[in-house]
Amino acid sequence: MINNQSLKYKQVLIVFGAAIGMAGGFSSLYFTTLSIFLKPLAFELNWGRGQTSAATISSMVGVTLGAIFVGRLIDRIGSAKVVGASIVLISLLIMSLSQLHGNFFIMTTLSFGIGFLGVGTTALGYLAVLAQWFEKRLGLALGAAMVGLGLGAVIYPIFSQHLISSYGWRIAYITLAGISFGQGLLAWFIIFVLVKQKTHHHNQIKKEETEGQLLAEVLALPSYWILFGIIFIVAASGLGAAIHMAAVITDRGISPEIAARIVAFAGVGLVLGRLISGALMDIFPATNVAAVAFLLGGIGIGLIAVYPEAWIPILGFGAFLGGFAIGAEGDFIPFIIRKYFGMKSFGAIYGTLYGANCLGGVLGPIAFGYCFDVLATYKIALITASFSCVIAGIVTFYLGIIQNKQSVKDLDERLLAAEIK
Repeated sequence: MINNQSLKYKQVLIVFGAAIGMAGGFSSLYFTTLSIFLKPLAFELNWGRGQTSAATISSMVGVTLGAIFVGRLIDRIGSAKVVGASIVLISLLIMSLSQLHGNFFIMTTLSFGIGFLGVGTTALGYLAVLAQWFEKRLGLALGAAMVGLGLGAVIYPIFSQHLISSYGWRIAYITLAGISFGQGLLAWFIIFVLVKQKTHHHNQIKKEETEGQLLAEVLALPSYWILFGIIFIVAASGLGAAIHMAAVITDRGISPEIAARIVAFAGVGLVLGRLISGALMDIFPATNVAAVAFLLGGIGIGLIAVYPEAWIPILGFGAFLGGFAIGAEGDFIPFIIRKYFGMKSFGAIYGTLYGANCLGGVLGPIAFGYCFDVLATYKIALITASFSCVIAGIVTFYLGIIQNKQSVKDLDERLLAAEIK
């Protein structure tokens, strides 16, 4: 039997391993550095920036589709095999980018493959493990692990720029591939080798994994599709605003250097959103915490939309609140799946809802860009995103009320059935 001290030690190791893995995975190491590689690739390969940026969309489409399959695969063969294979494949594909010589189809295919095959290195692969190991303080564990992703998103763009300036983009991609493999291997070793799971707690985990609903049953529930819509709307609104934030700010006459600092507030908000909201979800209903975060995100985006002057404190505060909402959403997805649907098909359900998040991340920035191209301003897109986040927050709050009433009703029915027996 495992004692409490040993269990806590293993839980700390798993959180630490997940943080390392996500920091060196698709989201932090590849996706956040795409903008850094945009100009060097376009210049050397003689592509337009629009053509080069299509790689971003390709990788996100790959993640969106891959999440659905990988989630089901995790349920069938376990996280260890899926995450391990994903670490190796994404590292090889990133290294392959260093061999590009102007073939746009190959670039798009490689980028799609990095997203599709690298899904196991995202939150989908690692947070599924955390949800199995934590009965209490799951929210804090999720938030702490996701901080690794946020830190990677800050560090690797800066590091990539240093590599490109010093050695060129080809050496930069080779270096990032090596780092991705090294960090992934370390994370895999900590989670799946160092933490041995042949314990009483492991048996309890196996018991919990048989409880809950199948994906087919969940897909028939209205609450699932409400969650799907909430996640998509917040991702499209928040990420759409985040991707275009620098352009929004510089359009108001602020220098790119100051704009970059303001955008950094969004990154700070994202990290704190993951950590604070995760901890609060252990104390308060997850739907209430997420609802408040989404409302704050809507207010932040709204401030940027309607404030007539380029006052840096207001813009920075708005960017911070927008990032906070995105961070809170990252914790909300796995937490609410375990609470509402159980662990039986956790990976598959998480995969579909993570896919909704990725789909929003694809379509939101496109919608923002199209709005600017047509109207020559971001104001309408920002106002729409602001209202969308506010509506998502209100719906999330009422979803919690409905689910709580349903839980009480189910409990009464079980007690009545027990009395009859």
